Amino acid sequence: ILTREKRVDEATSYLQGIVRADARNAAALTLLGGLYLEQKQTGRAEEEFRRALKVDDKYAPARFELAKLALDGKRDAEGIGHLQRVVKDRPGHLPAAPEPFVSQRRMRRFQYPAVASQSSIASCRWV
Repeated sequence: ILTREKRVDEATSYLQGIVRADARNAAALTLLGGLYLEQKQTGRAEEEFRRALKVDDKYAPARFELAKLALDGKRDAEGIGHLQRVVKDRPGHLPAAPEPFVSQRRMRRFQYPAVASQSSIASCRWV
């Protein structure tokens, strides 16, 4: 609700409190990373996603966000590795979204199916 109302700083502060209280909450760490992305703090976001994976290395939302960051940063091999791990750990559970995440051309280079995403983890629905 806070992010929809553009109260990102307040939402960030709230999630930081949750993470302080429960540092093993992969969902909170991932959401916090998503808020850092909205604030254009890519380094901090990546750090939170990695912390979430230390808590639960099969937590698909965090791994998917790391894949997006890696691919956006032209670290294709790393991004593809994260996507392959998501498919391996949770087959058939990629988020559904309307816009293409990675160009078909780039994905063909890796012999990997195209993946769809939305701009933030909060908008992804994991089944």
